[in-house]
Amino acid sequence: MLRSSTTTTTSQAYICWRCIGRTRPAQSSTAAIGHIRHSPPFRRHASSSLQDPSSSPSTSPEITFKPHESIRSRLRAWEANNPAPALVLAKTLATGPVANAFHSNPVDGHLEPKADLQDESQRLDYDGEDLIDVGLAKSGLQAGDMVEVSSDAWNIQPFAICLGHFNGHVHFYTNTGKWFTRRDVRTRFVVKAFIKDLAELQPVIDALPSTSSARDVLDVLQELKAGPSRDVGAHLIRRMQAFELSAQKIQQLYANKLNNASNILTTKYERIMSLGEIADELLPPNIKRQGKIHHNSFALYAVHNVLIRDNIAFRALDQSSQQTQSNLFRISSRDDVEVIRAMETHVRNFYDDLGKSKSKTPVLFPNPVATYITEVRKMIDKHRASRALPPTGMLGQVQEPASPPEWKSFDDWRKFSSECSRFMHLWAAEDSFPPASHLHWIGSAILRATGRYTEIELLDQATGWIFLQEIGWITPWDLHSRHNLRLPGTELMRAGGISPAKHDVSPEELLGPDRLAHLRRDFKGSTVYCIDDTSADDIDDGVSIEKADKQGEYWIHIHVADPASRIAHDSPLAKQAAVMAQSSYLSGNTTAMFAEEVVRETFSLAPDRPSLAFSARVNEAGKHVDYKVTPAIIRDVINITPEHVSSISGPTDPAVPLPGDTFEVGNPPTLSEPPTRKMTEPKELSKQQLAEIRTLGRLAKAIHNIRIRQGAMPVYLPRAKAEVSLEHTSIKADRATLNCTGNPYIRISYQGNGNPLVSSLMQLAGQVAARWCHDRHISIPYRVQNPAKENVAALNAFTRNVFYPQLVEGKRPPTEDYHTLRQLLGGHDIAAVPSRNYIMGIDMYTKATSPLRRYCDLLVHWQIEAVLLEEHRRGLTILPKSAIPAIVPFSQQDLQRDIIPHLRLRERFAKMRDNMDGDREWQLQALVRAWRFGEGSKPLPKSFQFTVSEVIPKEFVRGYLDWFEMSAVIMPQDLGGQLQTADVHVGDKFAVELTDVNVYWRKVQVKVLETVELKGASL
Repeated sequence: MLRSSTTTTTSQAYICWRCIGRTRPAQSSTAAIGHIRHSPPFRRHASSSLQDPSSSPSTSPEITFKPHESIRSRLRAWEANNPAPALVLAKTLATGPVANAFHSNPVDGHLEPKADLQDESQRLDYDGEDLIDVGLAKSGLQAGDMVEVSSDAWNIQPFAICLGHFNGHVHFYTNTGKWFTRRDVRTRFVVKAFIKDLAELQPVIDALPSTSSARDVLDVLQELKAGPSRDVGAHLIRRMQAFELSAQKIQQLYANKLNNASNILTTKYERIMSLGEIADELLPPNIKRQGKIHHNSFALYAVHNVLIRDNIAFRALDQSSQQTQSNLFRISSRDDVEVIRAMETHVRNFYDDLGKSKSKTPVLFPNPVATYITEVRKMIDKHRASRALPPTGMLGQVQEPASPPEWKSFDDWRKFSSECSRFMHLWAAEDSFPPASHLHWIGSAILRATGRYTEIELLDQATGWIFLQEIGWITPWDLHSRHNLRLPGTELMRAGGISPAKHDVSPEELLGPDRLAHLRRDFKGSTVYCIDDTSADDIDDGVSIEKADKQGEYWIHIHVADPASRIAHDSPLAKQAAVMAQSSYLSGNTTAMFAEEVVRETFSLAPDRPSLAFSARVNEAGKHVDYKVTPAIIRDVINITPEHVSSISGPTDPAVPLPGDTFEVGNPPTLSEPPTRKMTEPKELSKQQLAEIRTLGRLAKAIHNIRIRQGAMPVYLPRAKAEVSLEHTSIKADRATLNCTGNPYIRISYQGNGNPLVSSLMQLAGQVAARWCHDRHISIPYRVQNPAKENVAALNAFTRNVFYPQLVEGKRPPTEDYHTLRQLLGGHDIAAVPSRNYIMGIDMYTKATSPLRRYCDLLVHWQIEAVLLEEHRRGLTILPKSAIPAIVPFSQQDLQRDIIPHLRLRERFAKMRDNMDGDREWQLQALVRAWRFGEGSKPLPKSFQFTVSEVIPKEFVRGYLDWFEMSAVIMPQDLGGQLQTADVHVGDKFAVELTDVNVYWRKVQVKVLETVELKGASL
């Protein structure tokens, strides 16, 4: 990563021996595009190079060399004329994840990758119906499996054989004869049961230096390069080398096609393909088995290896230990590939042209990059007339209501200038290149050429993000996660939100006839309670209750909107939903999965509209007696808020006090959104309706208590969330630039996890749907935690004795406990075959209650309704198992091979964007505005209390502040006094002050002022 051209005076420019060999006259500052030193683009700490005419001229002394003088002599002469202390690389040199030449080779040392400063993926949250789990799901890596040890920051990918799980850590032995351990496996390639005879592993296992559960012990042993010798593991090394050799033979045999993969697979549009699909395209039929390549693991690896090494056209999208043939790759559009390749050539030529000039006042050779630099300099200067440039990964706030600058319209931009901005967007906004890619220099070189970022030390993607904001490519308040977590196939609107899909037919033609009209039960006489906020647009679900024919038993009906009855599974609307995966509720950027008004007007629950009712017969103890699924039509509908329901029914789970803390920046909105529908208050309800709600609350509590006894998580802690209003902002846009004024209003407060009555009954509907489908052998996307089956005893003991008591007391468990829980659970995954969901205390579960907002729910409805129709046609209650594959739209193979891998990826991206990364960026924007610019509804504290949640030895200490539990890190040099990371333990408390808040990298760094409390207990 390039550094900016002015930093501390104690650092010295590095000049390669070729440049020293040239005579370098002192430069004047009268160049047409600015003062530009003749140096390669990789200069670090150079003095005032590549600046505009206002920059100070170079003062470096002229050096002359004798003819035929040796390189060694020239270097000594240069050092004599440029005395400077040795450059010491600080441990905090890199803010982001980009790798560089100063990173050590992990194969020769410690294979555990550097911990992520911003990693919060271990924490489990709840959205009122289901887990928010954005960690990578594990498929149960077992002893004998071989993996490619993957890391975006490494240019090498060694093989390793899993030796087994020991005390919460997975132990591996690599093809280089190294031993290492991991808690969470990140791999893009796995060969299951590579070593079939586990006795072959025993000599290596016996030679392990430790199977301790203590991470610091294992870290020290790995740093000391302890572990089984190469002699002990020679037989495993030979097996891995033989596999690699077989893959290399395939790669060499079909090199012409494999090396041309980008030209073969790129099209006009970006797309996603699985590794198996790509292999089918690139490899000939003669090496396939039964017509499919995925049975041939070394052939698959040959293809995988080619894709991983292509930084331009391909990017791996998941790093879990799922089946390798289903691993997904993003394939760039042909236009983007051409832009990246062209920019690499043009920027290199730009600097080569500068180096060829021998004039004391160099004038640039004709080069489109030079023209682009001239244009963007003017745009940046005009932008800074109203907004400051703090080094925080975001722009400053509007300083004065200056008249808007005259931005260039799209027609005035040259095509190449748009391509330059597109490249910067791919680099800084979409994170299109892995950290170890050689392409990062291009963006850094462009930033350096502008001469406008000399106050920022690193010209990395965070600076590129600011650049995009300053040239009007994106808004000053845009969110990085909106772009780097963009769902493939969707197009973002630069002003916010996702571009709606375009259809060639009228809205009415998008819907077919109601296929279930003749099957619908009329619920006339039953009141359906739709419990949702006043601002809700899509009303997916409601509940009703009726007494069963036995005393003390009731039928609870969960009525769900039924778009599947009129939207075909292969229709344009269905394809649109598959791409979106779910509605986006990222504050300030809300986008519905179905943007078409006709869908909401037809299916959002209201009187006289269709529904699919998931019904459970339960007794007062909460036990399920019976269940059924019924097409329905509802008549009497009452819309009521969760707060009003709670006031009637009372709480149904352990109460965790909701902190009342709030913090605001910006001007509050003056316009209040009216309710989207008529809302009912408790005083308007009849006695019977009040009694029904109380009964529903009582039964929901009983059902919840059964789940608690079966191991469900008893409570989810409140979490801070940002609410955003853009009312006081304005955007004037054309196709090239955005002219933005004003600042967003951001309010941070704690939010609970929905109404307990609603969450309990929505989970009940998911249970009914899963059980109904399982009884009929219907494959659907079940929500599972498969590896937990092997850890039941340990999981029960840990949750009941360690993890759950902390939650009930309202305490936040330390990161180590979250790691342990995930290790025992194996992550929250999707599968076509059901299994127990331990964390929910349910024998089997699927999502089925939000088909207007989630594609997976819609898919479940399609499967169910196809079977309902066939059962009615045949007059059968349950069809024979053999009949199901020909009836349902999606077979089990379709789900496992084509649908679930995409669904898993898209859901994870959407949850990270909406619930994790995107929300955190809004909170950090508020923090920066308070810290740097003095905004806020109340003064920001000068110091905070920092509670340690995890210690990464010799790297950093992770914890959270007493300000909305904002996660932060302390680097070793900021611990203060004589403290080292080894002296710090989970639960320690320090008084700290902010040292860095970077919105782009979502990083908060603090410095210790004093010690508040030391626990003194080791990890």
